[in-house]
Amino acid sequence: MNLGAFAALRPLGAPGRKSASTVCGAGAMDAMPTWTLDQIAGLAFGVVMIAFVVSARQVDVFFAKQQRRQLGLCEQCGGVYDPATCTQAGCPLKKQQQQ
Repeated sequence: MNLGAFAALRPLGAPGRKSASTVCGAGAMDAMPTWTLDQIAGLAFGVVMIAFVVSARQVDVFFAKQQRRQLGLCEQCGGVYDPATCTQAGCPLKKQQQQ
């Protein structure tokens, strides 16, 4: 008896039919794929960009303090606030006001 189209309705474990794992032919997934130079360069660039983003605030504070020191301003407030209320010990504006 030939069932034709109804043969596909048999369950996977039915006799005369291969199991799903042999039909797919999937291999083992424990082997790591090889990395290309483009992928390695992309990862390195991404790490460098993340490092720049994370350290941008510290770099900005460093250069702001250097500029304020060169201009003779308070390193903390930049001369924006009243020198009497400045909390930095070595505020040059506070020293000028006391003299």
